[in-house]
Amino acid sequence: MEWLEVPLNLLIVFGTMYLVFELFARRGERKLLIEKMTEIRAEDFGKVISPYLSGMFAGQGKKHSSALRWGMLLAGIGIGLLLGFYMVYYYEPVWSTREIIYTSCVCICGGIALVISYVIENKSNKN
Repeated sequence: MEWLEVPLNLLIVFGTMYLVFELFARRGERKLLIEKMTEIRAEDFGKVISPYLSGMFAGQGKKHSSALRWGMLLAGIGIGLLLGFYMVYYYEPVWSTREIIYTSCVCICGGIALVISYVIENKSNKN
């Protein structure tokens, strides 16, 4: 594990520096946006903002169902764990491959569940 300390320390140091610089950059961008918004008259405000937000404030934007996404993701993870359990139980692999089986089953089934939820959301948005 000693070989992992140097890259991990570098990642922590440079990641922290990046986040600090990004924080200050975004802060400046927000200040500029607020200044520009105060310059716009109230009549023109709707014309400027609406094309970029695609009707979010008017309730015309896409509707996303986070409950559907989370439900499908958790169901996929559960199915993946169950599938991994049965694979480990019936095939009796070496100890090191058990972790790989569980991880791959959870990732594959969770990904399939998210794709299914995406298809369901697209069908409901078309109606």
